Amino acid sequence: MLTNIGYNNIETVENGKQAIDAIEVNIEIKEPYDILLLDLRMPIKNGYDVIRYHKDRNWNLPHIIITTACVLEEDKEKCKNMGVNFFINKPIELKQLKETMLYVSNLI
Repeated sequence: MLTNIGYNNIETVENGKQAIDAIEVNIEIKEPYDILLLDLRMPIKNGYDVIRYHKDRNWNLPHIIITTACVLEEDKEKCKNMGVNFFINKPIELKQLKETMLYVSNLI
């Protein structure tokens, strides 16, 4: 979907542990991500774990967009307290993804 709306510098992973590893590598080579599109309910490590790992190391948080099948108000509040302000409900609609990515990209 990201490729369809014009983004082509994309890395994907299958679980939260791989996300943490990829983030760590990119920080080590001084090319941190600008935007993370994270699912709250990833296997092995969830989205909260990924954000917490980032914050525990005092790394600058990139812009984070949370996507999940069920964004409860308590999830939004917890995310906001962790520095996340962008949410997309699943199933992801191309229009919403495009609008959110464009908005977040303009913040960079």
